[in-house]
Amino acid sequence: MSIGKYEQYTSNEMAILKADLREVGKRVKEIRKSLGLTQTLAGERVGISQDMVSAYEKGKHHPSTEYLFWAAAEGGTTVDWILTGEMPEEYASRIKDVQKRYGLNLTPEERELIELYRDAPIDGKAAAKAVLEIYLPKKSKVYGKKKRS
Repeated sequence: MSIGKYEQYTSNEMAILKADLREVGKRVKEIRKSLGLTQTLAGERVGISQDMVSAYEKGKHHPSTEYLFWAAAEGGTTVDWILTGEMPEEYASRIKDVQKRYGLNLTPEERELIELYRDAPIDGKAAAKAVLEIYLPKKSKVYGKKKRS
């Protein structure tokens, strides 16, 4: 008994096969740009080349599973939305709640500051913290709690 052409694929794999690559490319590009990332930086986050990110965005290749999950997580959306452009409202509201709760809805400028901080040497991090504390002396930025006197 032979199996049909697509019976060997999971439902997620089928969604990828059926997806309009140009539209998928537009959506992953939209996510990348909303994050303030170049194709090179987006590729580095997932371990792929800038050329591959470009191919995904132009609809020349199916995005890898890793890239789809990264883009969905970072973009505050779902893989389903990336592949189909559709997302049930219940998912959209849950995603927004999680983003607010965990501070995941950062602007590109905030993301850039975090990246600069992470790349700074220890004394640079201490200097950045000291400068911020001059402007925000009443609050600790960790968990938004007030400092004890």
